[in-house]
Amino acid sequence: MLPAAAVLALTLAGAPAVSACAPLPHPLSELAWTRGERLTYSVTALAGGRRGSCVLSATSQGQGLELAAEGQLSVPFANVRGSAHSSVGPQTLKPRRFQDELDSDGVHRTSHGDMERPGLAFRVEWANGSSRGMNAFVKAGSVFDAVSAIYYLRSMDLAPGAGFCFDTAAGSRYWRLSGHRAGGEERVDTPAGSFQAIRLEAVATRADDASVRYPVRLWISTDSRRLPLALEVGTAIGTVRAALEHP
Repeated sequence: MLPAAAVLALTLAGAPAVSACAPLPHPLSELAWTRGERLTYSVTALAGGRRGSCVLSATSQGQGLELAAEGQLSVPFANVRGSAHSSVGPQTLKPRRFQDELDSDGVHRTSHGDMERPGLAFRVEWANGSSRGMNAFVKAGSVFDAVSAIYYLRSMDLAPGAGFCFDTAAGSRYWRLSGHRAGGEERVDTPAGSFQAIRLEAVATRADDASVRYPVRLWISTDSRRLPLALEVGTAIGTVRAALEHP
């Protein structure tokens, strides 16, 4: 069996060239959620009613911030429950490390990665039931996990039409997310009420298979809390939508 270093070298040698992302804008300096926050969401899927729930939380811990998401989704032929945790720097709001756990129909899956590890490759260590492995991906820009990506996007002051691009690790997969802020503001209705919001439009492309692409839409309130009001993500089973229930 080849040692891990040799496997990584072969993976990078055979990887396609990637276009680098432009540097992301710095986050705003005054953000209420950095002092602690807990948000609850209802989740719908398959163009139906409520199918699940999700909780986002931010906790200040010493010299860092701990972000977490916990949720469950029940649809025909699939029952999923999972959690994701991300440790981010209090000034940069960029992740230092992440860990995901997922239980789906009796199978337990985990993944974790270290964003501060130097080098051209980002490694995702994963477990799927009794199987274990490591995936390596060429970095094209800043690397986020799914939870820290939401918090960083709400921290940016983007002008209408302004773009953004970064890499995202989620589970054992690795995605390239590119998007922009749609022009103007709009009213968004959620179970928590109606809010004035901006809308971010993006596409997530799988790094190891560019034919797999899903749309992503995020609505953020224009008030001082910059709440993530609603999130729509394309998936293999259709669009999944999370809408703010308790801010």
